[in-house]
Amino acid sequence: MTPASTRADVLIFGIHRTVGWWRFLGQHMGWGKACVVTDLRGEGDISVVDRFYAALNRIKATDGRDFSRLSEQEQDDVIARCRALRWLDPLLARSMVQAMAEVMDEVLDEISPRVVLSFPIDRYVKDVLARLAVLRGIRYVELTASAIPGMSMLLERGRLIPLGVPVEQAAV
Repeated sequence: MTPASTRADVLIFGIHRTVGWWRFLGQHMGWGKACVVTDLRGEGDISVVDRFYAALNRIKATDGRDFSRLSEQEQDDVIARCRALRWLDPLLARSMVQAMAEVMDEVLDEISPRVVLSFPIDRYVKDVLARLAVLRGIRYVELTASAIPGMSMLLERGRLIPLGVPVEQAAV
């Protein structure tokens, strides 16, 4: 088990070449501690690579029918939505989803975040993390660029999160 120092208000999932940017953002959000998680060896506060491969090897050694975290239908949906997994052998793809679900479930236990923040869901790792977070009642918020220069959008499963009028402008 990871020490309590890993606990954070925000779990940020970073991808290649964005970890430093996410870390900066997490340190300057103005509320709570952030922990950057990656699926890249040696990057972020927590890298899930070694745990993933250990879980994958264990699952591949069985019949690959673990539905304790995500149902068979949810696993099929994750595979269908992922441009990499849908072309793999179905048993391998399902095993990868199950292994990532096991690892991300452990990470959510360790960090115990109030919110998960990342770029929009574009691959199975983030899809699995988002599904597990929602099952726990944790918001999974996607940050992306806006069509308006210098602005960003916050999304949930690709849908805009309306935030209302900013506090500074509310009094105007």
